[in-house]
Amino acid sequence: MRRILLLVAVASCSVAVVGCVLGDAGPPEIPGRRLIVSVNNESARPAELVVMDTSAVNGPAVGTAQPPVVTPHTRVAVVFTVPDTSTWGIVVNPPVDENKSGPVIVAWEVDECVDVLPIEIRVEADGAASYDVPRNWCGDNAP
Repeated sequence: MRRILLLVAVASCSVAVVGCVLGDAGPPEIPGRRLIVSVNNESARPAELVVMDTSAVNGPAVGTAQPPVVTPHTRVAVVFTVPDTSTWGIVVNPPVDENKSGPVIVAWEVDECVDVLPIEIRVEADGAASYDVPRNWCGDNAP
């Protein structure tokens, strides 16, 4: 009986250790570029951020945003993972419809950028989204 209890205890510990190791693996890596953008949500509602395929209206998600939601009246750095394609855009509070604008930033606007971007996405009090960029940022070749 003692051997059975010892065997059960060892097996339980092994399962727990394997579960902890597998649980720490985190989400799988998504191929593409990492872009870090400041998001300032000045509205009273959470702002959902999605990297969508822009080849069709309300295309599927093709990247990630961490965090995917910015709480009201908060400014936070969001880490976007975007694919190595030219048909994606960052959308605030999808879905896109005829009464809302489309993506706030699209692939071709930041095709030379990587890591921290000098861009701030702003969600106004009414929920409208826009972005500000300084002169001579990574996508501006002007002198």
